[in-house]
Amino acid sequence: MHLSQEQSRRGHDVVIVFLKGKGTLKKQFTSQEVRIESRFSNKNIIYQFIRLVFFIKKSNPDIVHCHLPRSEILGILASLVLKNKVILSKHNSEKFWPKGPNLLSTSAARFINLRANAIVCISSATRDYLLSMGEVRSSNSIFVVHYGVTRPAAKDQVSIRVCDEKPLRLLTFSRLVPQKNLTNLILAISSLKLSGQDVLLDIYGEGPLQAELLRLTNELNLSSQVRINKPVLHSDLILTECDIFLLVSHYEGFGLAALEAVSWGKPVIASNTGALKEVLGPTYPYFVDRLKPKEIADMVERVRHDLISGVSPNFNEILSRFDLIDKASEIDNVYRVVVGYE
Repeated sequence: MHLSQEQSRRGHDVVIVFLKGKGTLKKQFTSQEVRIESRFSNKNIIYQFIRLVFFIKKSNPDIVHCHLPRSEILGILASLVLKNKVILSKHNSEKFWPKGPNLLSTSAARFINLRANAIVCISSATRDYLLSMGEVRSSNSIFVVHYGVTRPAAKDQVSIRVCDEKPLRLLTFSRLVPQKNLTNLILAISSLKLSGQDVLLDIYGEGPLQAELLRLTNELNLSSQVRINKPVLHSDLILTECDIFLLVSHYEGFGLAALEAVSWGKPVIASNTGALKEVLGPTYPYFVDRLKPKEIADMVERVRHDLISGVSPNFNEILSRFDLIDKASEIDNVYRVVVGYE
């Protein structure tokens, strides 16, 4: 959303066609003069393809920029008819067809990716994963452009909680899926409780593991320490009210939630693998082994002690590498390469 708003501010004519869902961010986009096309949403893929071909032909855009597999499929198939320029953004360090056979997933991905004019990966970890899986080739036009964030304005900053207040407030935004490693996170909360620590973990998200996670929470008598809440569109206020943000996933394509927490001055406990190390930096002090709940619990205690002592990582150094305006310029450079502008 932030990228498209910045592109509109730069004078680009941005149209977003969404294919699934209810368009929950539509108001935020339109308020920034980004046009939304919703007539294709939640239709069958054949209908979407036919209508999209006519829509692209009529609109005649310089670039069709596709995000996530369904849009990639439709965008590439439409380009075979219309010969327009297509860029694919790769967000995930997982198979193109997560539930499909490896051979079919790789074959489908290669068919799509080889026909793109360029591929933008949101992290080096995502690029390296796609190369290792054989879904892209080194001969493809591959660019790595990280997400960008805007720092909260000074007027929006609120007083920081005194972290020796009770309970210590922990937070994560997460889909309730195996990738996010929430079972080990809940086990870490159990370890903290058994050691006499007063903590409260708020999980904001939904997904297929909700019933299983609630059952685990009840079995460990953590109903007062772990709350699973519905996902939210606006996370700023929730971030300001937490003490520590946790993102201990098995893998992340980028880990934008961690970067947003950092932008609010919140320490992040993160997995010591993949894109999170790329985002937070190799010397970041609060990495953990995601498979060891006790290590996660011990890190919570360490961060709590550092907060009380006034010790914190260099958040400004981290954020300086992910300025939204810089990232929008990098995307513009990819567009220029593809379209052939000097």
